[in-house]
Amino acid sequence: MPTKKSAPSVEEQLQSLRSYGVEAKSTGGGKWSVQKGDCVAEIEQTSAGLRVVGSPGFQIGAEVGQLLDGGYQKFLKTPTRKLPATADHLHRMHGFQEALAAALGEPALYNLALGTVSTAYHYDRVKGRANP
Repeated sequence: MPTKKSAPSVEEQLQSLRSYGVEAKSTGGGKWSVQKGDCVAEIEQTSAGLRVVGSPGFQIGAEVGQLLDGGYQKFLKTPTRKLPATADHLHRMHGFQEALAAALGEPALYNLALGTVSTAYHYDRVKGRANP
């Protein structure tokens, strides 16, 4: 009879993140800020181990930009700016998201493996038009 594998400890998951080149800094209360290059995310401790909170972002100066899909182009949106996302931004963000999933033992999902998933989708460029 196969034995059930126990979930990795928080320290094992943090070590796994480091093996992927991801830096983890504790922010207290069972939460960590993780970063690889300009890509950043927040993780927290749950009963099942460490999990990503929200969507990863891209460090732009002192702010973190979230990926916004405008339908015709992707953007990095911070609280004060909106910049076009380059292929390099998307490639690094996708690699970061894959590293987080692999290091934390998340399942590989088909739609996520195809490319970077945006935080928001804004396809209608006509101002004032109500979205259904």
